[in-house]
Amino acid sequence: MIPKIPVNMKALAKAGQLFEDASQAETLIEVLVDTSASAGLISLCRKVLTIQPGAARLTVVGFCSEMPPLNREADLSILVAGSSPLLKRIMEIALWSRHDCVVLSENAPALVATVPEEDALEIARTIIEVDLANPQEILEDRLAKWCINRLPQLRIALATALPFMRYPVSMDLTRQTAFENTAIAAIFFLPGADLPILTLNQCKLFYQIAVIHQVPLSRERLVELAAVIASAFGMRGLTRLAVRKLSPVSWLVRGTTAFGGTMALGRLAYELYSRGGGVVELAKGGFNLGSASDAKQEQAGQS
Repeated sequence: MIPKIPVNMKALAKAGQLFEDASQAETLIEVLVDTSASAGLISLCRKVLTIQPGAARLTVVGFCSEMPPLNREADLSILVAGSSPLLKRIMEIALWSRHDCVVLSENAPALVATVPEEDALEIARTIIEVDLANPQEILEDRLAKWCINRLPQLRIALATALPFMRYPVSMDLTRQTAFENTAIAAIFFLPGADLPILTLNQCKLFYQIAVIHQVPLSRERLVELAAVIASAFGMRGLTRLAVRKLSPVSWLVRGTTAFGGTMALGRLAYELYSRGGGVVELAKGGFNLGSASDAKQEQAGQS
């Protein structure tokens, strides 16, 4: 007997449309460049802040002795800091107006020392210190984490627009889904009652990671979803077996299995879509799956 598919396909289709809309949301990223910043810092920021074609827009404004316009309509402002005396004023305006502004500087302590003591702590949280000796990977990691923590509602849009954001956002979405599934699995007591919710969440995760890699949610995605659903039945079988052996801590077994299974599926989705397609597209092009680190290195080389 063929088991019933434990996924609400209408709900999944609706979620997929929401994810595609989020990836194509109009997003304005403003980069304010202090022209007194070092050539190394400016060059590094030019490499990292490479935007992909789409709904997101990136504007660059240089300044040194004249106050630049701080666009209040920007979803994110990135300030590349040098030694301009205007930096203090710009940071204070961003702080007072609750504008999402991150500062990239080679000397964070000196920059914090220029602002009033009562603002220092808040402003320090917006500054990322850049080490030009180990530049790109560190900057990408710190800037991605800052954006994820400060602008969680823009994770999908920013990851779609900025290639360096894709791996951190994919893993952040994976961890979030894994924790949600852990909680769901731990509180359900009827065998299999949690399967539709867990599987739907995992399918949504695949869709999210696909759209940030600009992989269309076409019929080809059904192949990956079939694998997710098959793994769900496999996980349910393993969970039932483990629960029989460890019934006093069955809630822990269910939660641990849900967490581990979701994390593995999220990493699989990244491995697939970071190569520009899913199973079908890769098979047509001579199936070639590399590791997540390989994909990150390839993105870095392209930038």
